[in-house]
Amino acid sequence: MRKLFSLTFLFLTISIYAQDPSWFYEMHDQYKETALYDRFFKYTEVEPLILDLQDHPDFEVSLEGQSVQGRNIYLLKWGHGPEVIYMWTQMHGDEPTATMAVADIWNFLSSEEQTGFKEELAEKVTLLFLPFLNPDGAEVFKRRNALDVDLNRDALRLQSPESRILKDIRDRYNPSFGFNLHDQSLYYGAGHTGVPVAIAFLAPAYNMEREVNEVRLNAMKLIAQLNEIVQEYVPGKVAKFNDAFEPRAFGDNMQRWGTSTVLIESGGLLDDPEKQYLRKLHFVMLMSAIVSIANGDYQHYSREAYEEIPANRISIFDLLIKNGVVSLPEGDFILDLGFRSTAVFSDGHQGQRQTGARLVDVGDLSTFGGYRVYDAEGYYIVHAAIWPEIFSTLESLLSSDWREKLKTGYGYFHLEEEIPSDVKAELPFLILQPGMERPSFPAIGYDAALFMQKDGEIRYVIANGAMHSIQQ
Repeated sequence: MRKLFSLTFLFLTISIYAQDPSWFYEMHDQYKETALYDRFFKYTEVEPLILDLQDHPDFEVSLEGQSVQGRNIYLLKWGHGPEVIYMWTQMHGDEPTATMAVADIWNFLSSEEQTGFKEELAEKVTLLFLPFLNPDGAEVFKRRNALDVDLNRDALRLQSPESRILKDIRDRYNPSFGFNLHDQSLYYGAGHTGVPVAIAFLAPAYNMEREVNEVRLNAMKLIAQLNEIVQEYVPGKVAKFNDAFEPRAFGDNMQRWGTSTVLIESGGLLDDPEKQYLRKLHFVMLMSAIVSIANGDYQHYSREAYEEIPANRISIFDLLIKNGVVSLPEGDFILDLGFRSTAVFSDGHQGQRQTGARLVDVGDLSTFGGYRVYDAEGYYIVHAAIWPEIFSTLESLLSSDWREKLKTGYGYFHLEEEIPSDVKAELPFLILQPGMERPSFPAIGYDAALFMQKDGEIRYVIANGAMHSIQQ
């Protein structure tokens, strides 16, 4: 972990009673852990950051056990105050945003800056960090652990060693607050607004009746405050997860066991594929929450403010083409087209991401939104043709007059060369292997090369989940 000094970014010492969330927002870049720069880090990147803190006087680092495949799982403890706050990250291996933010918090807490603020905070709270709870899943970027168990459905049976560690720490320390830190699908929208959700919250239910006792109410109040903070940075992009009781889930049971539990789900933002801005917001939220618990500020917020947060619902596409006339052999139809990107991380591809896009819905999508939405009213959408010749390499294809080929209706090209999926994803046309026929359209689950034309002229091409202008 890098040594941090106050040479380039100085702050006046601030009391926990005078702290403002913008303070954390402004300071974050100074403490951002550079070893974690995208979402696909592994155990070998995270463990050294933890071990670096073993000799720090303000941290206690303990080995709590091992994962199914034998990777170490650690608890980091900071502070000695009466309010015990428990944070666990990445119990789903493919949900890494909070792990990055927590590493940034360690950098701040272990730095030489703001000693007065941190000393005052340490008198009020004890922080328990259980990071990277599912290192085996993270190794292959999948949700479940090496037993293919969803750890968030193992709170009762406790069959996985990772689950037992999570529960044992809760029972030993009896924390007043818990933070269950996840990533959610990029395709949730805030209520019926069609706006993608950047951050979703939940104060989980502790019984089927979804009753609200003091434990759950405190979580609701804290979420109401965090919502107010986050709205300053991503207005309208916050939602509330469904609170149906899940008797096997850790969040629901933490609430039942007496720990006021806040679920935070990292969603999506346009042009933030590695979730670095959402990482920054997590830093702001978690530090603000710690301070609020320390000084009791969350008690000034209400359940009603929590309930007003819009519902989290699947309603978003990466690309949404609306109101276009789709020309098919069967006739012309006004059909909206919704596309989503795909990304697979697997041993079968030497740990590389395989990216692509697919058509996931067709028809009246007027109740949906997207990261990129285009109104195609007045345009005809037609299926592209295959260029009759075969190209040996991508270079030879790009050296040809490919743009003119697009303008005359060709959007598929046969290519002998194998090219990486991330390169394919940037092309304004689709690549087929020699001998492959043109895919059907419309066909749910498959991509297609399409043209948008107006007044008999092709203006745009849709391919690889993106829309490109060809009038250049």
